[in-house]
Amino acid sequence: MKIRIQEPPPNMNEIMKYLPDWKQRVFTYGPVLYNPNGLQIDAGTARHEEHHSWQQTTYKAHGILTIIPKLRVKEWWDRYLKSWAFRLSQEISAYQVQYREYAKVIINPKERERVVKSLAQRLCVFDMDRKLISLKDATNAIISEKDYNFRV
Repeated sequence: MKIRIQEPPPNMNEIMKYLPDWKQRVFTYGPVLYNPNGLQIDAGTARHEEHHSWQQTTYKAHGILTIIPKLRVKEWWDRYLKSWAFRLSQEISAYQVQYREYAKVIINPKERERVVKSLAQRLCVFDMDRKLISLKDATNAIISEKDYNFRV
């Protein structure tokens, strides 16, 4: 994955419309990780973003895999920004990947609990006030051994 620090993704104007906290985020657009605000990227965050890259490049709009990879990524982003439920479905699995990366090095149970609580709170922020997922369900989804399948 290529990393572009201090560079916005191609769809930054759209992101700014839908994600009010965009300054606190990094973005994956296809195989490139954009970090327009120069945020610190740890191993867990990198894995989270790599997972989004995989989601984008394997995305099937309406069950059909678009032949043109750039169009697939654009379609994923369009749906991600406009559909709260789809965004949540994509973030749940990315947070699972991120937590599993952290769990490789965090052996203290209290520290793991603190990390998963922090991730679950961030996941609930994606949901905003729509109540698609509770903090308890977010926590359970993130720590689940199997991939959590939130269908939209």
